Amino acid sequence: MHNIAANRFRLTLAVALSMAGCAPAATVPVYLAQGGKDEQVPPEDVDALLKALQKAGNKRVQAKTYPELSHLFAPTKTGSMADYSDPDLNMSEEFLGDAVAFLSSALKK
Repeated sequence: MHNIAANRFRLTLAVALSMAGCAPAATVPVYLAQGGKDEQVPPEDVDALLKALQKAGNKRVQAKTYPELSHLFAPTKTGSMADYSDPDLNMSEEFLGDAVAFLSSALKK
């Protein structure tokens, strides 16, 4: 189990660093959404990308965490990927509304 955790940490760090390395090139509006119960993308990755974008001068960055949502931006019972097979699983209306509002605003500018 220790090796799995160590490998996940290395992969997470590599992804965060590569995303952060691309941040200076991102001059378009960016919406960073995070499911609070996301087991696949840790909050540290989103935080690192947000800081990198802001440091690069992108003033059109918004970030929001949805505490009760999974990686799929759907409410989750356990937070585990096993919930993904639930046939009644639907994306959060709050997330969808926020995403549409962000895109509508970004496309007007």
